[in-house]
Amino acid sequence: MHTILCAMDDNQYKLIQTTRIAKEVWDILETAHEGTDVVKDSKLQVLQTQFETIRMEDDECFNDFQVKLIDIVNQSH
Repeated sequence: MHTILCAMDDNQYKLIQTTRIAKEVWDILETAHEGTDVVKDSKLQVLQTQFETIRMEDDECFNDFQVKLIDIVNQSH
């Protein structure tokens, strides 16, 4: 738990300052940074829609299109 505490800033510490169990600290921080399961599912649905509707423009080079694809993929992690 000491490692987790050393890695956070003051705002993060305020979220967990009364918690003494490492698993609870981890869960609180995970929710604060990634959101709840509902939020995660919603974000993935948006990304899926973006992926399904992405099209390469006529005047767009392949590298620019690839960057757009990679951006969508990276947001899903």
